[in-house]
Amino acid sequence: MKNWIARTLTLVIGAAVLTACSGSKTAAVPPQAPAEKPAAQAQKPAANTPAKPKAPAKKPAPKKPAPLKVATEWDFADLEKPMWGWTFPSPGVKQTPKGAFYARRKTGPGPRWSGANFPASDVKAVRVEFQVMTSEADGEQPTRLDVSKRPVLYWAAPDDIQGEEWPFSEDRKVPLYPVNPKNPNVFEGRVDKVKGWNGEIADLFISVPLPKDVGDEETPYSVFFRKILFLK
Repeated sequence: MKNWIARTLTLVIGAAVLTACSGSKTAAVPPQAPAEKPAAQAQKPAANTPAKPKAPAKKPAPKKPAPLKVATEWDFADLEKPMWGWTFPSPGVKQTPKGAFYARRKTGPGPRWSGANFPASDVKAVRVEFQVMTSEADGEQPTRLDVSKRPVLYWAAPDDIQGEEWPFSEDRKVPLYPVNPKNPNVFEGRVDKVKGWNGEIADLFISVPLPKDVGDEETPYSVFFRKILFLK
């Protein structure tokens, strides 16, 4: 009996040894490479970071108004007297190379166009050119107007014409201003910017200022009215 037990233990131990040896001959599994980490994502700005304000869009430069063009012109130096249309305060007005000539002693009297009868919308500005001179021993000498004095354009509507009565008033007028300081003889006024310049224009009058009013004992001023222009 003891021999059988010893023999059995020997077989069991031998089987265990064989199993261990066969296990040691098994190929080892190589270790796997670590998984690649995903690329880092771009950092987003923090939610509370204020966005940069956009620069305001540039506004287009305003278009300059088109210059006015001459619609009608009266050149009293060249136009024949029957074609003038305008009348002057002196019955003895003369046509000269400098324009219509007349003599005056006080501010006010100037050219007038009665029976004009044209739509106000046809004219946006009125320009005049005239020169006031004094008679000296060596001939006519130009004189400058006082800066406070301006020629003034008056107009009347058809309803303002009442027989021989003076149709003009201070409610319907526009002062004329120098166009160019280098040429003190040219004046212009925008009539389309003045209240009341609408409908039909029946009569026009231009008040001509003088440096000062003179008495009968003094030599009157000589006025040379060269041009009147309607601009549109």
